[in-house]
Amino acid sequence: MKHGMRNTREYMIWQGMKKRCMNPNAINYKDYGYKGITVCEKWMDFIGFYEDMGLSNGLCLDRIDNTKGYSKDNCRWVTYKQNNRNKSNNFLIEGKTVQEWSEKTKLSPQVIFHRLKKLKMTPLLAVTTPIMRGINK
Repeated sequence: MKHGMRNTREYMIWQGMKKRCMNPNAINYKDYGYKGITVCEKWMDFIGFYEDMGLSNGLCLDRIDNTKGYSKDNCRWVTYKQNNRNKSNNFLIEGKTVQEWSEKTKLSPQVIFHRLKKLKMTPLLAVTTPIMRGINK
């Protein structure tokens, strides 16, 4: 069936979703298909995906629960910022990501990670201690 959407952003997002879940040769298959992330049966066809998700309006496809696969109940369109906050490799401190703490405290993410990894500060101390010149630039 022809849908005339082959060159749209939504079609490319759909192709990428299927590739990372189903193609063992895909660069990011190890983070998706290898871990058991699947695409629901309806979404194996682009029309089914598009019926459920509609236009992306410049947003990113996001899985609400990163342990579950791609389906209408587990996906939504979000901004790049929201999508980056919902990654399985995020480091949470008191329920907030390092990026959220960075925005709140004006400490760069690099300073926070330096404090955590090199200075071995506790997570809460790493995000609440003001910059100390010469110690943690």
